Amino acid sequence: MCLCFEGLMRGGRVLIIGASGGCGLSACQLAAAMGAAEVVGVCSAGNAQLARSRGATRCVDYTDPTAMDALAAEGPRFNVVYDAATGSGKGEDYCALCAKVVAVEGPGRRVAINGGLTKWLKCLTGWQSQDNKLVLTRQNGEQLTEIMELLGGEGKDPGAGGGFPGPAVDSTHPLTAQGVDAAFHRLRSRRAKGKIVLTVV
Repeated sequence: MCLCFEGLMRGGRVLIIGASGGCGLSACQLAAAMGAAEVVGVCSAGNAQLARSRGATRCVDYTDPTAMDALAAEGPRFNVVYDAATGSGKGEDYCALCAKVVAVEGPGRRVAINGGLTKWLKCLTGWQSQDNKLVLTRQNGEQLTEIMELLGGEGKDPGAGGGFPGPAVDSTHPLTAQGVDAAFHRLRSRRAKGKIVLTVV
């Protein structure tokens, strides 16, 4: 996750598309903890308060065409555009929006966590551009330690000393055949708010 915000300077601007999902909420928290002056979340109006509770300073309702057009009209002002929605299962494509709003001067990059076959091939072969890239997570103890230090641990008030709540959990399911089916059904529903957790019984 730190890699996604590589180059973000304190006081920068971040746009997070899919801000109320598991990855989007974590991105809101991390961007705020890293000192972003503005963290704009794209999510439904019903999930806006959840995104704000994790660090978003403003939310845009993706179901409102007027609001989305206004966001695009803001132009290339975001240092990082973190796209957790494009290619995530139902034909979502925010590439055109990303191209319009990512900064063209100074550090500006679009980071995606999903992609089609071509995108994956470019990622795996190292042929993708640095300002528009698919990011794969890697086991990295140093970055996990850095993230925990940035977030200040669980259970602290975001307004009192920089700590943030722990990860938002949408639902938990036992690690059984039925539990895994239920977890994936919830994931495919496109209604999960935060992480879907499988517990070892």
